[in-house]
Amino acid sequence: MKSMEIDYDSHLELRQSVEFQLKCENGLYSSALRVQKAGFFGKFLAHWKRPDPDYRVPMQLGIVGFLLGLILGMIGYA
Repeated sequence: MKSMEIDYDSHLELRQSVEFQLKCENGLYSSALRVQKAGFFGKFLAHWKRPDPDYRVPMQLGIVGFLLGLILGMIGYA
């Protein structure tokens, strides 16, 4: 992959861990990144830690509600 576009939140996250070099003549920044496919747990953590609360909180409440329903259902069944 020669270039990729990232959103603002990802840019801020990467800025803390990657040193961007000078701009190239095409206006892009040169950098060496290794991109790999995220597994299930990686995807889960990415959504769980998302900085936007409008997206993060409903997902977290849904998962916590599902787990509580599962646990209470097992307790009630026993």
